[in-house]
Amino acid sequence: MRAVKLVKQYFTVFPLVMTCISLGAAAYIELFWHTDTSSGASLIWQLALCSFLCAFTSFCGNTRDGRELSKRALLIRMVLCFLYVNAVVMGCGFAFDWFHAEDWRMLLGMELTICAVFAAVTAILYCHAKRDAARVNEKLKGRA
Repeated sequence: MRAVKLVKQYFTVFPLVMTCISLGAAAYIELFWHTDTSSGASLIWQLALCSFLCAFTSFCGNTRDGRELSKRALLIRMVLCFLYVNAVVMGCGFAFDWFHAEDWRMLLGMELTICAVFAAVTAILYCHAKRDAARVNEKLKGRA
């Protein structure tokens, strides 16, 4: 049962990550590569692989016994998730030649894009969780 919940959670997060990464990539490409790109099917597969790997952060907030985490533990997990996402995206960037490592502006642009996408995904997931909690509370009130 727990495995099913985790898989469902992963496939809820993956499309969100894919969408946000695609939008971030479009902005990054427009800003740094202009018309100098040969973006085609290979770029879509690269973004899909990057999103697939980044979506594993959907497992970051879970505990084995279902208990809540302290604010400090949540903050530490969020920082670790950000570092993981950062490593994945930068690793994909180097592997797929998305930027020139010697160009500090491209690296800064990539880092800002990673921050924006991470913040967007985190905010959207927070809103979804808050909405779900409100629904559960409404159902519980209806039973009482």
